[in-house]
Amino acid sequence: MIFDDALATRDARQALTPLMYKHLNAIRYKVKRYVFDDDASAKAGRFSTECADLVCEHAEFAIPPFTNTYIEIDQHASLRASSRQEIQPDTASRVGYLFLENGDVLVCAGDEDNATFLPFVYQRRDGAAVVGEAQVELRNFLMGEVSTDLRAAVETFSHRLTDIWEYRPLFKMPADLERFMEAECRGDLKRAIAAVLLLNQKHGLSSREVGPRRAIRSGRSKTYLAHSVVTIDLSPHGIRGLFTIGNRASPRRHQVEGHFVHYNIADGCSHQWSAFSTPELEERDMERLGRHVKRWRCSGCMGLRVWREEFHRGDAQKGFVTKEYKVTDSRR
Repeated sequence: MIFDDALATRDARQALTPLMYKHLNAIRYKVKRYVFDDDASAKAGRFSTECADLVCEHAEFAIPPFTNTYIEIDQHASLRASSRQEIQPDTASRVGYLFLENGDVLVCAGDEDNATFLPFVYQRRDGAAVVGEAQVELRNFLMGEVSTDLRAAVETFSHRLTDIWEYRPLFKMPADLERFMEAECRGDLKRAIAAVLLLNQKHGLSSREVGPRRAIRSGRSKTYLAHSVVTIDLSPHGIRGLFTIGNRASPRRHQVEGHFVHYNIADGCSHQWSAFSTPELEERDMERLGRHVKRWRCSGCMGLRVWREEFHRGDAQKGFVTKEYKVTDSRR
């Protein structure tokens, strides 16, 4: 764990040292980055609140497109679209969600020049699922604000979120400070999962290549590799019908996002997915790929959903393309 050295310090505000902050900020600039513009951030905010039941129901499928992924949204635009509360002057303008290869999720808030990591880490659950009042408390923290008309549906599907996720403080802090920070951070994981679910919807995608360039940063010359700025269109034809999958290709060597592949699914089926595997499939996966493959089967049409891990495609002799992603709303 990145933060193990920060545990057991006395002062919560000093637990994450400047060196650690510098290291984390370096990580979030090195990994694959998606940036939501203000319109797409507003849509992500509405989706996380107005479709909170879908966020719970599909939490299992919120797999980032790369093993290390950073997603950033305009928090002011998101809150204006999804909350009736007035935005306070000290509310951070940007929020970022850092998905790490080990499954951890970290949240940072601030602006482009001054971002701070918030004091909780979200982790995949190893032990038994929580039940009763403990499950309700966990659900309320992970989900945060939910539309009144969706609360019954969220209660129905919330176990699909709480069975998978748990959280812990990054460091020890006084009880009153921890309660205050929990109130401030309620719903962060819901918004992170909602952003990933939207990124997995590829109804429209365009890209433009940007050549290598040199720039002065912190007084030093730095070279930026050739990359593509990819625009992902998130305008829905009905937000509850957004869950379709697409991919892309390039003649140059490039990294392809992880994505879902579907087999033998029936049109019109509402799809009730559950994890699916057999000893024969697991043995074949290990022989051919050296790893297990995530699969789900629909109990209605018996169709199959498979998560295809990120991979490289294209001719390396023609060059190598890195990618930076910008998410927009085509209604602009």
